Amino acid sequence: MMGDSVKNETWWSTIEETPVNIEKLLLLCHNQGQLEKESYIVDCLTPAQIDAKSRCANCNARVKRRPRASTPLNHITLNATDRNEEDHGKIDTPGSKDIQKRGKPRTESTAQDLKSAATPPRPKCRYHTGRVRYKIFSCCRKHVSQPGCVIEQEHTLPPFNDPKAR
Repeated sequence: MMGDSVKNETWWSTIEETPVNIEKLLLLCHNQGQLEKESYIVDCLTPAQIDAKSRCANCNARVKRRPRASTPLNHITLNATDRNEEDHGKIDTPGSKDIQKRGKPRTESTAQDLKSAATPPRPKCRYHTGRVRYKIFSCCRKHVSQPGCVIEQEHTLPPFNDPKAR
């Protein structure tokens, strides 16, 4: 029969390092420019970027660390030296006058400030300690769509060497 002479066996061997094989392998690789064009992250992340991606160990929410300004900028004054000498005869522009930010100065207290001081701060972290069984948490017997039964004021960051955090 004809089927007896054809064998369906594959002989495996190592790939030889020939210029043709190397060229074909290089065609499968993308260069850094192509990866950047497709929005891949090709540079190493800075420690600040890594901190921005940290998540709470309990509720898995992204922890936001915003740098706080030491003093707010309420008033900016432009001097005559900041203006161009050529603009002397022209009409005043909004940029040539004193600029003041909108809003009330911080020294005045408003009813909203007094109201917020009387109420406790809203909790940031809500999570469940139990497991999900049939769409119900074992810790509080609530449905999975309900908010957490444990409430904390601050998020808990995982330890630095925690393998789950990676």
